[in-house]
Amino acid sequence: MLSDFFAEFHKFYLENIDNASDSIPRLKNIEGVRNKIIAISEKTMDIVGHVIDFRIEMQNKILGPILGKSIPQRELGDDSVKVLSLK
Repeated sequence: MLSDFFAEFHKFYLENIDNASDSIPRLKNIEGVRNKIIAISEKTMDIVGHVIDFRIEMQNKILGPILGKSIPQRELGDDSVKVLSLK
């Protein structure tokens, strides 16, 4: 998953930048890179959540009437995060 990539990048590159050999390019704006990684990771997780919501809604719409069952929507503790719904 992309978040694993960011975690590994942070672990092996950003945390060891002070001890890096000359073969690893040094970054002048480490904090800026960290902030961009966090922003990309958050957007990626938003997209993943929307894909999950879409899948649940499509399963309920298509398979719900056939099977007589439905999958509950995601419930989040954070009200600022949108959960997609057909309703």
